[in-house]
Amino acid sequence: MYKVLVACGAGIGSSMIMKRNVKQIFDELGVPCEITHESIGTAKSKVNQFDLVFTLSSMVTNFSAADHPEKIIGLKNVVAKEEARKAIETFLGGQ
Repeated sequence: MYKVLVACGAGIGSSMIMKRNVKQIFDELGVPCEITHESIGTAKSKVNQFDLVFTLSSMVTNFSAADHPEKIIGLKNVVAKEEARKAIETFLGGQ
């Protein structure tokens, strides 16, 4: 089971949308996952506990280079599922 973190500024609005979309995509692909949503401040300290991290593209720089940048996915459009789907499929293809 993959552990996924979604993060936005406050951990309330955008992260909930991303969480719903990411969960739907993993379910459609038949891949089990556990998804947590947090504020960006909390997420920075927990990133190493997760296999994949989604955030807004404008917030990617909040994660340091030591935080495994290959697993930090910055989305430009948190509402459109296709951007997240492509990132998830790319991630799963590399596993």
